[in-house]
Amino acid sequence: MLEHERFAFLGQMIGGLAHNLKTPIMSISGCIAAADGLIDECLQSLDDPVVTADDYREIYGEIRDWLGKVQDASAYMSDIITAIKGQATNVSASEESVFTLDELIKRTTLLMRHELVSSGCTLIPECDTRKNITLRGDINNLIQVMGNLISNAIYAQKQVGGGNIIIGMNEEDGQLMLYVKDTGTGIPENVRKRLFKEMVTSKGTQGSGLGLYISNAVVRGKFGGSMWAEENPGGGTIIGMTIPLDETNHGRANVVKGGDAL
Repeated sequence: MLEHERFAFLGQMIGGLAHNLKTPIMSISGCIAAADGLIDECLQSLDDPVVTADDYREIYGEIRDWLGKVQDASAYMSDIITAIKGQATNVSASEESVFTLDELIKRTTLLMRHELVSSGCTLIPECDTRKNITLRGDINNLIQVMGNLISNAIYAQKQVGGGNIIIGMNEEDGQLMLYVKDTGTGIPENVRKRLFKEMVTSKGTQGSGLGLYISNAVVRGKFGGSMWAEENPGGGTIIGMTIPLDETNHGRANVVKGGDAL
């Protein structure tokens, strides 16, 4: 079941990979064309006495600007490929490491970018990264869980024409609470109270309930936490996870203990 959900999630991500990479590839192509045009301009003006050294410096500066944009686009593609590569690992493999909350949100956002854009939704982080919270475990497992929550929120938000989806964090009594909040149509109470315990869904034939069920198993088994869902007072649903924090000697960082592998 874990492998089935991992492949379903990976398939969804790969479906948007071409769209995620299309924009930076086109940007790089445009930058190269612009830089090539400036090089031609330099070559054509070599014997022109009107063209001064300052003119060449200006042209070189423009070329440097275009190259900087190429670097930015390349870095973005590298981030996308790294995130996809991480998700392609076997779900039963354990690659425990220490990672920041900011890194978790960044990678998840990259993977969900196409689905968000195509659905008319905007992901708004409400996490105070200044607290320097770090987590210990396999980041790819948690990315899959966060991606599942965001995907569910997108589905709910699309029913009302898109809009903002909040990804937030609270720290209370030694517990880290990560949550995703939408203002969609909501989940019926009889379904909401059975989430995580059974494979239930409010999506009808478009859902199986497997995603949240597996997500809860991952959070419990690999991070020693639990998942929860509640009604959003502003309409919609809030679904999140609570993971125990442990004060260690890692400076000011709070490090989450990874639980036993499933």
